[in-house]
Formats: sequence, C-alpha cells, structure tokens
Amino acid sequence: MNSGVVGYKMTLSTDDCRIARWIANQIIGQWGEENIWAVGRTNEQWEGETEIMVVIKDTDDISPYNIIEKVRALSAQFSVDVLRGEFIGDVPLRVILRTASQVLKIAEIDATRIVY
Repeated sequence: MNSGVVGYKMTLSTDDCRIARWIANQIIGQWGEENIWAVGRTNEQWEGETEIMVVIKDTDDISPYNIIEKVRALSAQFSVDVLRGEFIGDVPLRVILRTASQVLKIAEIDATRIVY
C-alpha cells in the first residue's frame, strides 16, 4: 500500500548537466517510470553544481536511501560527489524511519520510541 509520493533533490559536484541527466535516466531505468520520476538539471544557485530532482512514487519499495546510494555509485564513475540532499515538500514519518533504519542497519525503528 503506497501512501504518497516523496520529492528529493541531490546536488552534484559537477557543472556537466549531461552527467546529472544520465544518472536520472539510469534511476528511471532501474525502478521504472511508474515508480519514480527523475531529471538532471543545472543548479542555478551555485556555479559548478548540478542537481538531480527525484519524485519517489512508490515509497513502500523505494526509499531516499536507495536513491542516494544509487546516485553515489553512478556519480563515482565520473569522479563526481553528492554534495547534499534535500526533501521537497512533506515527507511521511514512516519514510524517515525506514530510511533511518536502512542507514543505521536497524531492522525496524519503533515510532512510539521517537521523541520530538
């Protein structure tokens, strides 16, 4: 049961938009257009950087962690780093918890134990 979409933007350490576009196409190729939308574009705020904008349509099977790890692996082929990431819009708590559990290698994080 998919409960919403998540927007995520990553900034790359290159001004070559062809790299960002190629990576975006690889992401779509891996997960499919029905599950993800992605585009590579120039970062107009910072010279020497490009961005990959991603909309995760299937948040049950694809997490931001899956995306950034794939982008890191693909960008490394060009000696390019992921400089930073940013959520766009609202993000369900369950997506944050799932991503945190993947990063921290915790089987499942109990939302009732989160203090905020």
